[in-house]
Amino acid sequence: MKFDTYGTGKINLIFLHGWGADKNSFLWMKDYLSDCRLHFASLDGFGGTPPPTDSTICGYAERLKEYISQNNLTNVVLLGHSFGGRIAIEFASKNSLAGLVLVDSAGIKPKFNLKKQFKIFKFKICKRLVKLKLMNRERLNVFGSSDYQNCSPEMKKVFFNAIHYNQTGQLKNIDVPTQIIWGDCDIDTPLYMAKILEKKISHSKLNIIEGGHFCFLENKFQFYSIVKDFLKRIRGEENE
Repeated sequence: MKFDTYGTGKINLIFLHGWGADKNSFLWMKDYLSDCRLHFASLDGFGGTPPPTDSTICGYAERLKEYISQNNLTNVVLLGHSFGGRIAIEFASKNSLAGLVLVDSAGIKPKFNLKKQFKIFKFKICKRLVKLKLMNRERLNVFGSSDYQNCSPEMKKVFFNAIHYNQTGQLKNIDVPTQIIWGDCDIDTPLYMAKILEKKISHSKLNIIEGGHFCFLENKFQFYSIVKDFLKRIRGEENE
């Protein structure tokens, strides 16, 4: 992982971007949160960083832990969007934090409709045919999303591991103040996922704002205002 850091302050706010993005997703916030030490990650395999040797979400969380430890960071708040939210959930379920912000986060097992279930069934059949050398492996690509199809072989492993990793059971282990921010029109991680997060994470609060999966870019001012108020609560400044 690579990190760009800005500002000073007692709170170390670490931004973890979503799939296919890099530090630039949240870099605009450095002009608004000057009272925090800001750390903008480019996760392994994104933003010009090499692919990880450990392609699991746990591996990403361990490398994040190394960064925090090596730099003696205290009062850490993680802010994760989508794929970055998976890493934040993994870390927060096993380590102490000052706070957690989840933005249109992945990690909840999706509900599948009949069409999706049939597609999965077809994939499993074709995968078996490939194993028996009765079908060309490239034929499996038609079942993948555009994100998957555009990946390098190394990042396909990361993608595969991520989408098959259900983190719902970990949520009960998160015991830090948690702010959940969701776009009301998100179709990639639908709103029901946000409600599961709110229900299962103690000390969590859900704010729904206008926008889709990238609501933090579509509705910057409201997003920033929610994050700013959350950080005030972390500092104990809410009544000031």
